[in-house]
This record gives sequence, structure tokens and C-alpha cells, in this order.
Amino acid sequence: PMREETRSDLQRELLAAGFYRKSALTEYAAIRTILTISPILIAGVVAALSDTSQLFTILAVGALGAMLGYSLPRVFLVLRGRMRARAIERGLPVAVDMLTLCLSAGQNILSAVQRVSTELKFSHRALSDELEIVRQQAELQNLQVVLQQFAERVQVPEVRNLAMILIQS
Repeated sequence: PMREETRSDLQRELLAAGFYRKSALTEYAAIRTILTISPILIAGVVAALSDTSQLFTILAVGALGAMLGYSLPRVFLVLRGRMRARAIERGLPVAVDMLTLCLSAGQNILSAVQRVSTELKFSHRALSDELEIVRQQAELQNLQVVLQQFAERVQVPEVRNLAMILIQS
């Protein structure tokens, strides 16, 4: 069980890191629980099988392992989100140039986004995936709502500016 505030923070970090499945939060909690409980159980078994002179050291190592098991998944999530945000930032100038070329050639926004997503598939994978999500959602919803969700999902200021420009156009 998690507080609603913690749940929403984790959900936002999972999205920023690129984990979009509905079960991502549950999987994260399961991994964190396993990484927290396993060192405690292993230390307990090792402490039961060893002599009493090393008991304190074994239990201290088990507690340290549990603390690391609790902390490292969140650290990994934050670092992966930052790396993904930087990768999207690096690909954004190319995407904006390509969008401009597609729009000036007469394509509508959705076909331009699709074309840019296809072209960036190999050079800027994270941005290509995000643009493909935008295209798919835009087929089902209002483009303005989809672009706002894109800006919230990625959490990069330049993406927010691009979304606002596209919304206004």
C-alpha cells in the first residue's frame, strides 16, 4: 500500500523513464519489495548457520543490503528518466527541423509527426517513440489534449514549448 501522493510521484517518474504499461507501478513495487526482503532473509539464514561472534556483522550487512534494495530502484528510475529526457532534448532540434519541412511541404500535423517519428526511429529512438504515441493518441482524441499529455509525460521544457507552438498553430 502507498499513499496517493507517493503513487502519483512514482507514476510520473515511471512515465518519464519510459515505462508505460499499466502494470509498471505494480512491477516496480514488487521488485523493490524483493530487493528489500531478500537481503534480510539471506542474512537471517547466514546468521543462523554461522557462529555468534559474527552475528552483528552479518545482520548489519543484511540491513545495509535491505536499505540499498529499497533505495536503488528509485535511484535507477530517476537516472533513467534523466537520461531519457536528455536523449529527447538531443533529438528535438532535428525533429523540429523535420516537422517544419513537412509542414511547409503541405502535410498536416499528424502526417508530419508520423513522418518525423519514422525518420527518427534509428537516430533518436526515445523521441521517435514519444512522437509515435502522440500520433496514435491523436487519432483517437483531440490534438490539443494529446500534445499537452506529451509535454506532461516527457517533462522537458523544450518539449512543452514545442507542444504549445503546435497547439497554437
